[in-house]
Amino acid sequence: MLNTTGLFLCARLSVIIPPPPPYPPPLAPPTLSSLCRIPARLQHLDLEIPAPPPPPPMDCMDGFDEVPPLPPPVDYDTSAPAQYLEKVVALYSYEPGKPGDLTFQEGDVIYLTKRNDDGWCEGVLNGVGGYFPGNYVETMS
Repeated sequence: MLNTTGLFLCARLSVIIPPPPPYPPPLAPPTLSSLCRIPARLQHLDLEIPAPPPPPPMDCMDGFDEVPPLPPPVDYDTSAPAQYLEKVVALYSYEPGKPGDLTFQEGDVIYLTKRNDDGWCEGVLNGVGGYFPGNYVETMS
């Protein structure tokens, strides 16, 4: 005969989870007096903290005539011509074959000023202008 008295506990325990406590009431927004509290040892002095003055109106901003202009952006090229079609990068180095041709090295950035129908282009590199073959360059992206 088996003794089963300690093997099965069939008592049902019911667990009751209490509800959460209520949320605390919302806090009032801080007031200027609460942010600028004067210590108790100084309250007898009856101090008053004045508000800062307002900024000057925008139309009264004098004194900026002596301020130098901002420097140009880092990628600003002072040798760039005032008018150009696009910037191109040299795929190969080019040595001039005749006077008026532009000398450049692979990777140089050239300011293209004109594309001719015969495949030659005109451009400026480091302030020097000249002709070069259009198939030696490609448009910069």
